[in-house]
Amino acid sequence: MQWSKLPLEQRQSAQARSLKTLLLLSHDPEWAIRYAAVVGLQGLATAELVSQPDLVSQILDRFNQMATTDTDLAIRARVQMAQQQLNATSVNLQTLSS
Repeated sequence: MQWSKLPLEQRQSAQARSLKTLLLLSHDPEWAIRYAAVVGLQGLATAELVSQPDLVSQILDRFNQMATTDTDLAIRARVQMAQQQLNATSVNLQTLSS
């Protein structure tokens, strides 16, 4: 998704709806749906790492929950990968802004 192509007020509204939907899907009983939700949440967090820290915080909180409670190893592994990539991106952004 190319969020930057939307006007700011529409972008924030669309991202809030996307976040709500993806968080809901992250509880789906089907592992493939949860896996896709993790991918979507990671993409949303990556896009908004700097501009919407509250949104990213909600995503990271959900990832922490999933990493410890999800019954499927594939989901826990994908969550761990997303967490690592988001942490690396965050460190790189902090380095660039220093």
